[in-house]
Amino acid sequence: MKILYFSPTYSPITHGPALTAQIIANLPSNKYSIEIRMVSESFEFDAPPNAYFIDIKINRVFHAWGKWIRMWRYYQKAIEIYKDYPFDYLLFNDALLGFFSALWWRSSTVQIWGFCNDYAYMSLSSNVNKWKLSFLMECLHTIAEFGTMKLADGIFTCSQSLRNMAIHVYGIKSDKIKCLYPGIYLSFWTYKFRCFKSLGEMEEILFVKSDYKNGGLLVLLNALNRLSHLSFRLHIVGTPSSQLTNLQILLNKYPKLNIVIYGQVSPFKVRELMYQCDMLCIPSINEGFGIANIEGLATGISVVSSSAGGIPEVLPMDKYGWTVPPNDDISLAKSIEYCWLNKMERSKRSQAGRAMVELHFTSQHLQENFIQCIMKK
Repeated sequence: MKILYFSPTYSPITHGPALTAQIIANLPSNKYSIEIRMVSESFEFDAPPNAYFIDIKINRVFHAWGKWIRMWRYYQKAIEIYKDYPFDYLLFNDALLGFFSALWWRSSTVQIWGFCNDYAYMSLSSNVNKWKLSFLMECLHTIAEFGTMKLADGIFTCSQSLRNMAIHVYGIKSDKIKCLYPGIYLSFWTYKFRCFKSLGEMEEILFVKSDYKNGGLLVLLNALNRLSHLSFRLHIVGTPSSQLTNLQILLNKYPKLNIVIYGQVSPFKVRELMYQCDMLCIPSINEGFGIANIEGLATGISVVSSSAGGIPEVLPMDKYGWTVPPNDDISLAKSIEYCWLNKMERSKRSQAGRAMVELHFTSQHLQENFIQCIMKK
């Protein structure tokens, strides 16, 4: 079986879909009789064997049409590669980027599969100005994602919640759409036994998200503002350089909070911070899955999050961490303080969280589930 896999980036830095691509690309070919070749615009680490680089430069004038340009270029690249590498499966790490390819290959023997990683286009943002170009582009992206899902042979979602919404919103047949949970390398995210701090000591709180708005940073800031009687420091990781100015404008509204900004960093730095910090808190507004929560549970850090999207599939109520309703800074403040006050409960959930990750969310689980999904089809 030959698979061609398009992933815009090939780096695990604060980006779950790219990490999934790396894990699938490392499927042991001798075990599964599968050859996978990757196509990417960015190989930030060593490229896998027989990888293809695709160089896409988009003029600022056409920036709004970036995804559509990529759809076309990916389609052209797939046709070019097929001449020398007649693949059986064509995968897209972002389903909508496979729209033109799904149209072209729909009557062929090539199987088209796409990944749906979030709710962005299924639930158009209500705070977007309907008269702006950005809203028009979101509508067009929704059409492309819908089209790919309808035309493709199979769709992967990263959670059951996302799968259910795709079935409901787009009317996708349930047997066509599969939940493929992400996984992590346990050998990298090793567990650290912790002696959690007492209430009077400084708590180190970690926030890891490239999209800090969707990650609920504003909710977290408001919650921490309510805990002024406690001592803590907030570490913000993952913000792209293009958004750092906007982030600083937001943080200037909270001059009394002790905050450190890191921007985008390597997985090694994220792991180091998870070992140094006491609590991982990402109270997302919308979340397809939340790979950082899995990484946090694996390392033993206390995890406080929201109940948005697929997060409860990782953090069921009062079992491995703490969850609160999205956009609820009052409940978040109470959960942070409760977590802080209960050292024995933190230790219990820390160990249970690691055990749960070992049972369900490893790289081996992801690889095996991927094979089962495409074989059943």
